[in-house]
Amino acid sequence: MKFNKLFATVASLFVLAACSSSDPEPLPDAGDDAAVTAPAFIQVLHASADAPPVDVLVNGAVAIPDFDYKQGSGLIELEPATEYQIAVSAQLPGDDAVVIGGEGEEVFLTFDAGTITTISAIGNAAEIGANVFTQLNNNPTSGNAEISVLHAVPGAGEVVVYATAFDADLAASAPVGTFDFGGTLGPVEVPAGEYQIRAALASAPTTAIFDSGAIDVPAGRFLIAAVPSTTGGDSPLSLTVLTQTGSFEIFDVSTQAVVRAVHNATDVPAVDIAAGGAVAIPNLTFPNVSDTIEVPGGTYTIEVALEGQYPAGVAIGPVDLDFDTGTVNTVVARGTILNDDLDASQLAEDTRSVALYSKVRVFHGASTAPAVDVYLVAPGSTDLSGGPAIAGLDYAASSGFAAVPAGTYDAIVTLAGTETIAIGPAALPELTNGDVVTVIARDPMMGSEEFGLTLFTD
Repeated sequence: MKFNKLFATVASLFVLAACSSSDPEPLPDAGDDAAVTAPAFIQVLHASADAPPVDVLVNGAVAIPDFDYKQGSGLIELEPATEYQIAVSAQLPGDDAVVIGGEGEEVFLTFDAGTITTISAIGNAAEIGANVFTQLNNNPTSGNAEISVLHAVPGAGEVVVYATAFDADLAASAPVGTFDFGGTLGPVEVPAGEYQIRAALASAPTTAIFDSGAIDVPAGRFLIAAVPSTTGGDSPLSLTVLTQTGSFEIFDVSTQAVVRAVHNATDVPAVDIAAGGAVAIPNLTFPNVSDTIEVPGGTYTIEVALEGQYPAGVAIGPVDLDFDTGTVNTVVARGTILNDDLDASQLAEDTRSVALYSKVRVFHGASTAPAVDVYLVAPGSTDLSGGPAIAGLDYAASSGFAAVPAGTYDAIVTLAGTETIAIGPAALPELTNGDVVTVIARDPMMGSEEFGLTLFTD
């Protein structure tokens, strides 16, 4: 598979995890003898927005599992001029066998002493490639930050990068430089302090397509990678910053938290959902899913009231929920008035599309049902011999997202450990690569004895 073979070069550097059991010491200066005596350091970045997580094997054993998009490793010391044998496997549904590193596919790499090599997987999954950036291991001047920048946003074209004082006029500011996809700028040294990082297309160099706002840049060495945004907001990109010990993300100032609600309380009429003392989602009826709204990241007091009766008619809450900037959050109102168990659950989302499969998640929201198993079967089939896709899912629990091959399926829900069907067969929408689907089990609607499913797709 082209994806796996191209990814092998990048993933081979994940050997770093097998070569160090602790965080690296502060980097030594590389003097004239560095090529002979100094260690080699490497770090790795997953910057392919629609590629799956990978597992990396060293000498046949998994050294780094589940390395996912926007994750960057810290700096890890390696023995220079030493050869390592690496294998890599993309996490694909039904295929966790080693695909690189078997007979005829051995991968061996060595690294020069006195250098830091950063390897990034960039591009879309269909055309993924390796970006290799090597620099001498010289510490920045005391009190300075040494910054390098990588352009890892396919299709963005030439981009101009600025690092200025806050709110400086771009037309009067000198850029760090201009580069195209796969290019790097730097390293350059700047005094540690407050900066505003902005990026613009070279065709419109004073119109920012990314704005970090005011951020504090400490002393040290950093690689800043511009990567495709998967978090909403107005910008097509965000920044992943690699440090000595890991990575973190800087969002565009327009990025907020995305929130939606699901009315899954079968005997509750239409409701208004309030956040922070004001109705944010009005007139939501069972068993529907609201549109998404964007709110500034933070902690909100959530209350669910009968439609038109807030704040007097609160049925669920108040409950404090955290909606972090750059996240997508689903709030599920569940339970029944009859059983006096109304409550709300917050589902953390993973709405990033992966080009090689669909992602499906099940939430058990049927308050009157025990733990269940969930099967995915061929349309019209009730053959459960293949075993459940999700086993032993308790009420108010989420399965998390599972990788599912593209195709057409029916969902069947049984009592856990049995083949007693509680829901289904229920037709799922046709799954295509890149789909992100949530399935919520719900209690019977008023006047019915049949449990049901609520679905939505990102």
